[in-house]
Amino acid sequence: MRKKSTTIFFSIVLLALPAVVLAAPVNPNIWFKTLTNNLMSKVVWPLFIGLVVIMCVWAGVLFLTAKGDTVKLKSAQSMVIWIVVGVTVGLLSYSLIDFIRGLIPV
Repeated sequence: MRKKSTTIFFSIVLLALPAVVLAAPVNPNIWFKTLTNNLMSKVVWPLFIGLVVIMCVWAGVLFLTAKGDTVKLKSAQSMVIWIVVGVTVGLLSYSLIDFIRGLIPV
């Protein structure tokens, strides 16, 4: 128990250290915009684009391996439709984030 609480304490201290060292006033609106920009550009979009590419390749494999089987063709067509729906939802969610950022005054 003691080792766990010590680890948690030092983790919190190390996470708070940059704010203490820099000692600059933090504007929460700028902090939120910076956090969302970094999160979107470095994590969400590469993951989103990678998954879209993987799903498109998989749908292509399903089309190639269907060999005229109507059930497999329907499955591949369904996958393509859901890929398009997913890309649309992803783009709309990005637009919604920009819209919310615009509502927050700086």
